[in-house]
Amino acid sequence: NGGIMTYRMACSAADKFAAFAPVGGAFYFEMRSECRGHPPAPIAIFHGSADASIPFGGVISRRNSEMMQVSFSVPDTVRFFMDHNGCGEESQRTDVAQSGHTPGVNVIRFEATNCSAGAGLRFYLINGGGHQWPGVNDVLTSPNFGVATMDINAGEEMWDFFSRHTLRPRR
Repeated sequence: NGGIMTYRMACSAADKFAAFAPVGGAFYFEMRSECRGHPPAPIAIFHGSADASIPFGGVISRRNSEMMQVSFSVPDTVRFFMDHNGCGEESQRTDVAQSGHTPGVNVIRFEATNCSAGAGLRFYLINGGGHQWPGVNDVLTSPNFGVATMDINAGEEMWDFFSRHTLRPRR
């Protein structure tokens, strides 16, 4: 639930933290109200397209015999935060060089442009990646968690993103 908590904090604690970076989390519909009235917050989102734990298409829940979607899809989550952060429609796309250590998985980084008040947004689409920490192998060993890309290290990418943002002074 760390990624989900990070989205929640990006909405309600932008005055306490300079930037946020959820890995493999979903933004739940019910959390939209937490963002209303709160300032934009820099955010770097990491998600694998083959994540079976938190599916790329959104989390589905069963209530009684009825199925209902309870979270945004990953693309809709990115769109939500682009809107919240006042980002323009354009983004810069970077195909991350493949190391050869993760065959069948590739990483594309999208950097939103023209976001308001320095509230940047990055999205790391890990094509073929599972519910894993990018850059660290064998953390979750069950086949249900899928493949971890070794083409990026999430900790290093987060530091690069975090180091570009500072906490705005309170007024």
